[in-house]
Amino acid sequence: MKTIHLLIVFIFCSLIGASQSISQLGIWLNNANFVIKYHEDIVITSTTSGILFIDVSDPTDPSTVASIGSPGSFPMAIEVSGDYAYFGGGMTGYFMVADISNMNFPVQVGITYDIEGTAYQISVSDGYAYMATNMNMFYVISISDPANPTVVSSLDLGTFACGIEAWENYVYVGTTAGLKVIDVSDPSSPDVVSNFGSGYWYMDADFNNDRLFISKSGGFDVIDISNPSNPVGLFQGLSATGGGVICYQDNKVFLIEQSSVKAYGVDEDSSNLIDSYNSTITGQVVGLDVKDTVFYVSTVNAFHVLKLGVESSTSIIEADAEDDVRVYPNPFNDILVLEQSSSESEMNVRLFDSVGKLVYRERFYGNRIELDFSGKEAGLYHLQIDHDKKSISRTVVKQ
Repeated sequence: MKTIHLLIVFIFCSLIGASQSISQLGIWLNNANFVIKYHEDIVITSTTSGILFIDVSDPTDPSTVASIGSPGSFPMAIEVSGDYAYFGGGMTGYFMVADISNMNFPVQVGITYDIEGTAYQISVSDGYAYMATNMNMFYVISISDPANPTVVSSLDLGTFACGIEAWENYVYVGTTAGLKVIDVSDPSSPDVVSNFGSGYWYMDADFNNDRLFISKSGGFDVIDISNPSNPVGLFQGLSATGGGVICYQDNKVFLIEQSSVKAYGVDEDSSNLIDSYNSTITGQVVGLDVKDTVFYVSTVNAFHVLKLGVESSTSIIEADAEDDVRVYPNPFNDILVLEQSSSESEMNVRLFDSVGKLVYRERFYGNRIELDFSGKEAGLYHLQIDHDKKSISRTVVKQ
């Protein structure tokens, strides 16, 4: 029976005690995930077994719908523009184009191996793709013919390069020697016009406000690029380690560390840490992408769907409008409460861990039941409740 899930959040009228926190919505277990990219309810991820397309339209149940084989080595950079996805090689240098007009049946249409080194980000603008590599190289690639991507020019930056963003006639590259601003008004002759800072890695852009967000060891820098010839530092976001993939959206910055992900609020001249999450994450975090308040994180062990939401000093209660069953709090520490408001029918309760193993089973009678899971490990669980000839499923997180 199809059920309707409502999220009922009790918040004091004054909103005193309200805060934002990160929780997990779903998980997909797969070893060796790397870079990821969200596009139209699909997350594209590179793995050691190929490029996979994961359907996240139901964030609680991500599932693979398609794949493409990796040419030589799995990609470490992915970008999407229109009906095409672009991939930059990992251990083997290449630039590949795939037609994703049918996300359930993606097709490789073009590739060039005229690339030296590993790419970590790609930016696409006005018929060109821009890519920089760990071998100090910057590439301008014509993609006007997707079946025949062609390197138009290259430039030796003299330093390890990682993040990249393109806007109008300029490309911004994060390198260990700092931000390099490259004039590409003539694609056949790119020219570095300014340098700023040092020790930069991944980046994301807020071009509407002429800002770049660039990760570094210890957090991230926010840089004013209104004058590309003279970038100016605005403010910083501090982190224990930092240096990983960074995403900006709607005045929020998401940043991965080795074993966690952090969310920051940002305004014109400052940042503040909102929350940090690692309770269900195992293994090194390697990939990140964001859609609104839902964000996607890949690790060497799994793919996580997380959400930045608002909770109050009371609990967040999940209720089912049709079956009138409440499960709260979620996330929980040790005690999980089940409530029926309209009957005292028998409830058959089962709890499964993140790999589908049955770890708890019991039958109960009554309107309100407290389940003690203090002996269970922190992580994601699936709760199955059978009552009144109905079956109700919940995803719960033990902290």
